[in-house]
Amino acid sequence: MVERQRGIRVPEIVEGNWLQPRIALTFDDGPHAVMTNRLLDELKRLGVKATFFLVGKRMRFHPDIVIRMLVEGHELGNHTYHHVRLPCLPSSEVVAEFKRTDATLRMITGVSSRLIRPPGGEYSPAISRRLAANGYVNVLWTCNPSDYKPGRSASEITQLIIRDINPGGTILLHSGLQTTIDSLDATVSMLRGRGYTFSTVSELIRNGGTTQRAGRALPSKTRVDDVSDDIGALYGDATEFEDYGKKLRDYKLDFPGTKLQRLLNRTRVKD
Repeated sequence: MVERQRGIRVPEIVEGNWLQPRIALTFDDGPHAVMTNRLLDELKRLGVKATFFLVGKRMRFHPDIVIRMLVEGHELGNHTYHHVRLPCLPSSEVVAEFKRTDATLRMITGVSSRLIRPPGGEYSPAISRRLAANGYVNVLWTCNPSDYKPGRSASEITQLIIRDINPGGTILLHSGLQTTIDSLDATVSMLRGRGYTFSTVSELIRNGGTTQRAGRALPSKTRVDDVSDDIGALYGDATEFEDYGKKLRDYKLDFPGTKLQRLLNRTRVKD
């Protein structure tokens, strides 16, 4: 399910065929020790296969969950190693973020993935060209219920998905949130009731083609909100006071005069 991405020749994917009632559930930012296992339990119960865009540094701590995803028929994609905002990186380091995650995926599973998703959907035409030149396929979305927002309920997540879904649509969710897990039963039931079937991203592509919008950011039907500053706390791995000097040394990044917090996702360095 990972390397069987034959026939994918486009550099960027937003959605599948508008004429087919196929949709893809995608989950970003995992794996998380407790929540992702709960999510996998629920997907198994519902009989739904999804596509997971995984963060490399988290994969190293939870290789068993990564293997479980693959064994249970889910598709694995690449969401950078540090969950870093790509426009904040020097151009020479953009591809390195994905290659390091790719190497981690190969180390755990023996296979790799061409499917990637930039954190926050942030990229530029130059970044898009660089990624395509390295064989990656940028997977975006059409439906974003902002499940990460503090106070967002399971019923609200379901209502927003039902409101904004379209044939060929790709739904953006996150794998570390209990409310997202709680929303799935009603969401899947209502979508199936409307005639939709669930596919992985690769299946969505192979069964009817794709729509491309290369070189520009995605205008989601629901407003594409940036991930909130509180997302780390929600996931239980808040990093406000992490030693970014050590993180960057480990990553072999050394940019004199560059503010460390600009190299990482919406974070602050302790004074």
